[in-house]
Formats: sequence, structure tokens, C-alpha cells
Amino acid sequence: MNGRKPIRSVAGFTLIELLVVIAIIALLISILLPSLGKARASARALKDAAAARSVAQAVVGYTIDGRVYPPSYVYGAETTGGMWRMEDQQLTNPNPGNGYIHWSYMLFDQERTSDDAFKSTALQNGGAPPTNPGAGNDTLLVSDQVTETVNPDRQVKRMGFAGNAGIFCRNKFTASDGNRLNVLVNPAWVDATARGGSATILVTQITDKNQYKSMMNPDNKIKSHRSISPLLGRSAGSDVYSEPEGGNEPRFKYPDRVRNVLGSQVEYDIENNPVNAIGRLHPGGDGYGGGTQFAFCDGHVEQLTVAATLKRQLWGDRFFSLSGDNAVKMDIVPQD
Repeated sequence: MNGRKPIRSVAGFTLIELLVVIAIIALLISILLPSLGKARASARALKDAAAARSVAQAVVGYTIDGRVYPPSYVYGAETTGGMWRMEDQQLTNPNPGNGYIHWSYMLFDQERTSDDAFKSTALQNGGAPPTNPGAGNDTLLVSDQVTETVNPDRQVKRMGFAGNAGIFCRNKFTASDGNRLNVLVNPAWVDATARGGSATILVTQITDKNQYKSMMNPDNKIKSHRSISPLLGRSAGSDVYSEPEGGNEPRFKYPDRVRNVLGSQVEYDIENNPVNAIGRLHPGGDGYGGGTQFAFCDGHVEQLTVAATLKRQLWGDRFFSLSGDNAVKMDIVPQD
């Protein structure tokens, strides 16, 4: 023996063993990633449900003091603040430099909720910018958003929700495109109907398709100040203001078929198909898209598909925000 210690051979991975380890890791990743994706999607849905509930509770707080739901928007009496005059609410803004006062501002300005409460985690930047954001506003996503010579709208910086137009009236109080006018809605009117506030939608989430271009009108303006309703006039269709009075049956109805109002969301016709602006953002969807958070007039929140809200006729059994006979024909349920 020469006194040297025997050299031990160090075992290493063979190429085949290394490839097997890589394959196992890849398999584990492929198994875990969908679960992680589902967990993130569920977390977003829960956050959006909480935001919808916060908005609904703020609206309920507003109605306790004001005894009416806020209008979706009004034309401001001044360039700042929340003052507005009934006589200014015409077909066009008599003082365009004053801009809009949005219902989100009516809540936020009175410290009932925060600016961030109107954001949706599932939407780009949390929601759409104001219709008139003001010159140089760095929150814009869409480069061709038109900014008129008006001051910025009094609206939260990002709007992830839209109100039910049958509850949040537009501002046609003194003039409209037809015979009917808008009226401020008393919560007692909703509670007095057969279904009541627990089965009447208050707010819903919007879509961010094509960087909110899906919410643009022909003038390339994002109409984030508008409210949404699927209800149609029996004779005038989407022009609900021109629906005549009288007759032996209710003057308004739900669409006959779901597919007539739920399309690809590539185009958004704010006058004729506003339902297509509702987001379909969360798991649990159907052939028309994913689920969406809906807050109801009693404050509770449900994740539903848009199609389900039509088939269950959850947008109200009256078009509360319109003057005159505003009952809805409820015995015909929309089909696919």
C-alpha cells in the first residue's frame, strides 16, 4: 500500500435523468398554473363584489337623506361644485363649459364613499375615464378621446360601474327626444312593486373591450357617465322617450331574445344596445360571456351572467325613471 486514499467516484445525473426531472417540473407547473389562475380570478371577483357592495351602500345612504336615487348625470350650474338647475337639463347642455356632474361625484363629494370604491380590479386602470376628462388628463387610455372646451366632469377618475337607467335617471327633465321626460326615482316606488328592491338591479360592472372603445359613441367619446337598461318600448323600441302613453297593456318590455342584445362587445351602440356595455369579467359564464357583479337596490350583491339577469327580469318591472305609464310587461320571458 502506498498510503493514498482511494478516490471515490461522484455520481452525477445522466442526460436522461435530467430530462425526466425537467419533465416532472414542467408537469407540476402545468398542473399548478390553472389553479393559481383560478385563485387570482376568484380573488378579483371577490374584490369587485366588495366594491359593488360599497357603491350600493353609498347609494342607499344618499337616498336616506335625499329620498330619491341620484340622477345618472346632470349639467352643472357652475364650473365647480355640485350645484345644478332643473331648467338647464335640456337635450343639449346650455352651458357646455360647466360639464357634467356624475352620480359618483354626488356620493364621493358628500364623503359617503371613496374615489377608489368605483374601480373594478378586472378592468384596465380600474375603469373608464370621465366622458370629458379635461385637457392634459394623464389617465386617458384612448388616444382619440375627444375633449371639448369644457372643464373636467365632476366624476371619479375611474368608473368601473354603471347604474340601472330605470333607477338612475338621465337628465331629460324639461325636454326629451319624445313625449316622455325623466323623473327622479323614489326608493319607495321600487319597494312597492311585486319584486321589490331585493330583485331589482341597482349597479353593474362595465366592459373595457378594446381599451374602452366598446363604450364609445360615434363622436369617439367614452360615455362613462351613462346608465344602462335593457328595457324597450313596445312600439318605439330603444327610443324609450318616444314610447306613447295609453293602451290596455304595459308600454315597456324586456327584449324578446337574449342574442338580440348580447353580441361580441366589439361595437357599442350607446343609444340602441347599451346592454352590450356590461362587462363579462369573471368565471362562471355562459355562451354570452363570463359572470358579472350586480348590486341590487336592497344593497346585496350577486355574481350573475348578463343573460341570466334578462331571463330572470331583474332590471325592474317598471321603467321608474320615465314619466307617465312606465309599467313593464313581465309575462314574456326572453329566450336565447
